[in-house]
Amino acid sequence: MRAQSKLKIGILGVGAVGQIIATALDQRRIDAELVAVSDLNHERATEFASTLRLPPRVIPLHEMIQRADLVVEAAGQAVLEDFVPRAIAGERDILVMSVGGLLGREDWFCEAAKRGCRIYVPSGAIAGLDGVKSASMGRVKCAVLTSRKPVAALAGTKYVIDQSLDLENLKEETLIFEGTAEEAARVFPTTSNVAATLRLSVERTVPVTVRVIAVPNGATNVHQIRVEGEFGSLSVEVDNVPLKLNPQTSQLAAYSALATLSNLTRSLRVGT
Repeated sequence: MRAQSKLKIGILGVGAVGQIIATALDQRRIDAELVAVSDLNHERATEFASTLRLPPRVIPLHEMIQRADLVVEAAGQAVLEDFVPRAIAGERDILVMSVGGLLGREDWFCEAAKRGCRIYVPSGAIAGLDGVKSASMGRVKCAVLTSRKPVAALAGTKYVIDQSLDLENLKEETLIFEGTAEEAARVFPTTSNVAATLRLSVERTVPVTVRVIAVPNGATNVHQIRVEGEFGSLSVEVDNVPLKLNPQTSQLAAYSALATLSNLTRSLRVGT
């Protein structure tokens, strides 16, 4: 049998996460080819690309979509409104890091299905989604996500600014938000991807509650998941080290993207 050609990958956004993914591809840690990158900051993208062993092309988004089999979004929720329809229209598979921007966009999912495209969502900074998805084959009663975040990871977020929260003077752990996953994705557009991923992992009728706790002098992002249903109950806690270049993102989130891409290229796939 003739061997298949390597998966061609393009990356939109060369911030902290985009650089990790690009570097892993360049180092052949994943059996795929990085063919292009795109970024609003063309100079930054060009400078970064030049540091790689096999520098990819730095080109506009529409050209990158044409060249790639799969396009990775690592540029933030704001780009999804343009990026997702373009990629689907080009009949390309996509991997989305800014998962919060997918909530409520069933129109994108339907269009992707019509065109034979796949939208991949990495597990991100949490664990246990294999169990959650398995549990969802039966009746799930509820899901609760409690996120404990360092003040540094919350500073400057939309919710903190809108609510005029004085996080710097907190003396103890403080609950600053409790609501639905959809609400969390709206008010924390840069830090709510975990909530959105959990929301997408269960049926729409299952209530998903999100609690955000600000931690003074905190150094890690701690996510606790609790799911209950006819299968029993599931509890998972992950203590994440933030990326040095972006304290709002956990290292595990970037690694989960690498694991997703690696899984696409392997003949043996482990897990649900």
